[in-house]
Amino acid sequence: MKEYILKFILLILKTIYYISAPFYRLYVCIYYPNPLKRKLPSFTNKILEIPATDLAEKIRSQEIKSEDIVVAYIGRITAVNPYLNAIVASGFPEALSLAQKADKLCQEGKPEDLKIQYPLLGVPVTVKESCRLKDFPCTQGSLSRSNIRSGENGEAVGRILEAGAIPLLVSNTPEFCFNWESFNFVTGRTLNPYNAQRTSGGSSGGEGALLGAGASVFGVGSDVAGSIRIPSLFNGIFGHKPTRRVVSIVGHAPSPYGDEGADYLVIGPMCRYAKDLPLLLHIMAGPNELNLLEPVPWKNIRIFYYEEICGPLIVPLTSDTRTNFWKVINHFKKVGLQTEEFQADLRKMLEISMANMVTIGVEYVTADPSDAKKRGNIYWEMVKSSVGRSKITFAALLFNFIIDQKSFLPERAIKRYCAMGEEIKKTLIKILGDNGVLVMPTCTTNAWRHYEYLGNLSSLAYVMISNALGLPSTHCPTGFDGNGLPMGVQVIAAPHQDRLCLTIAKHLEEMYGGWKPPQ
Repeated sequence: MKEYILKFILLILKTIYYISAPFYRLYVCIYYPNPLKRKLPSFTNKILEIPATDLAEKIRSQEIKSEDIVVAYIGRITAVNPYLNAIVASGFPEALSLAQKADKLCQEGKPEDLKIQYPLLGVPVTVKESCRLKDFPCTQGSLSRSNIRSGENGEAVGRILEAGAIPLLVSNTPEFCFNWESFNFVTGRTLNPYNAQRTSGGSSGGEGALLGAGASVFGVGSDVAGSIRIPSLFNGIFGHKPTRRVVSIVGHAPSPYGDEGADYLVIGPMCRYAKDLPLLLHIMAGPNELNLLEPVPWKNIRIFYYEEICGPLIVPLTSDTRTNFWKVINHFKKVGLQTEEFQADLRKMLEISMANMVTIGVEYVTADPSDAKKRGNIYWEMVKSSVGRSKITFAALLFNFIIDQKSFLPERAIKRYCAMGEEIKKTLIKILGDNGVLVMPTCTTNAWRHYEYLGNLSSLAYVMISNALGLPSTHCPTGFDGNGLPMGVQVIAAPHQDRLCLTIAKHLEEMYGGWKPPQ
């Protein structure tokens, strides 16, 4: 019975998708009028157009000073953040001091030695607040945690900083990372750099907005159900969800309970240039067997594709998304890659993904931060939220409500769906092998209007498949729709074949131009 209640809720949410569009349009027109008058400041500084790997090389050779690069990014961030509201807190004076130290180190050391010890020396980085940056806020977007700061770096963030990168700020997320739109009662709502009436996505939406606006060269994000790839789609950038357990999630907040959490939550790189992905992932992962820095000829990679997950609970693809998908697939066919449709029944992928997700457990949104055993009544908070009286966002309450396995999915249903997922995973691993990738839409549409996430939850089955099955996946921008909003596809590979995703990402960047600044 519980399982059917969950399906009924998902069916209601799909119905909302169809009937609510006029209301969302009216809402954004009232609260975010005349988006064309809110154009971002022009993107003119050439330093901001250089990929992170090239910046590092130029800093080591003293062709460009780290201090000049940091000044350029501080200027861009300062110019665009009033339009985006993407920052939780910044540390610009400290960043400038670190840049000066990096420049001095380059004067004293040999470039070849510095490349080995500090491959990102002097390159600025932005960090999703939930990934923890020492001495910076770690509010989780929660009013009850608004005074909490990180006592140490998250492990993946620490690796980036040890490689010489200079942290500029921590960026906005939804409350407890429980949404695909970045809004909370501490920092507010983050807007899309291409259109203020659209969301930047979530939960790595602050990172996505800054990168899309050209205010960061690379960032650290996290992904438990598309939280890197959805913002990457919405903001026209690259984002990689690594193979499960390749990158440490130690220090992430909120933290999944139990060891199972590392099977679904991942931390990974977000950036504007595909050539940066291999080095960034190599650093974040630490010692591993991914062979990320060894080139893979893209012509040797086999392409499998899956156009649409059909099912009564899942929102269908928009015409723009479908057209963009086939543009990419037809390109692969045209250049002579071995291309084949992936034959599998994925109609239950949403249920499979949710069954996997509810096994991990998370911090309860109504818990007292000083005593997790003290919890408010989530049902009463949802009632209060519906009339604007709760201090917890409705999205955080809703998602906590849905993923609570005691509410909706009995143990036998969870086991049944997880077993189905394992069969799909075995099939994919066998077919993809060590030289194949699966190309799918990243989402059924591109950037949603604000609050449209309520009707689009089912469309996240496209990204949740990789979390549920532990597969690497890269979102790749592939152009724009008629309204100037970014389009793209995701590239999935077998476990520990991340480099295949990154190779195809670089090829697609060469074909379609990759990230382009908002006009």
